[in-house]
Amino acid sequence: GEMRWPLFLHGQPGTGKTCAALCLLDYAGGFYFTARSLAQTVGDAAAGRLYYPGTNRVLRPQALWGELSACSLVVLDELGVRNSVSDFHYECVLQLLDEREGMPLVAIANHDLSQISNPKLYDDRVASRLAAGTVIHLQGEDQRISHHKGGD
Repeated sequence: GEMRWPLFLHGQPGTGKTCAALCLLDYAGGFYFTARSLAQTVGDAAAGRLYYPGTNRVLRPQALWGELSACSLVVLDELGVRNSVSDFHYECVLQLLDEREGMPLVAIANHDLSQISNPKLYDDRVASRLAAGTVIHLQGEDQRISHHKGGD
């Protein structure tokens, strides 16, 4: 309860970043997005293709951002998973970071903050918002590969 938000988890693939975040989400409830699915969801809301669960009522972008601001936790996975980020994708990530400032948000990347600040991915503004919270580097070997090798 004393940690600063957002929680930024970074490290090599398979070190348990997403698993840890999903455990928090199971406990607290909220929303899970990849950076790509966040942009897709915002685009769907803008196009009138996103509906409130179980209804035929359209969820527009302003209402979507309101929902994301009010929920208990948001997990944003796969930041910078490719070598470049579109302007729309960037704006969606930046807006989520702004909407959730000081509130429970877990951001996950294979990149560290210096790589996140690369203009091909994000920039210093995104890196600064992530650095303002708690930054944890997860280290170790890829657990997916080690479990596969062990036959588990």
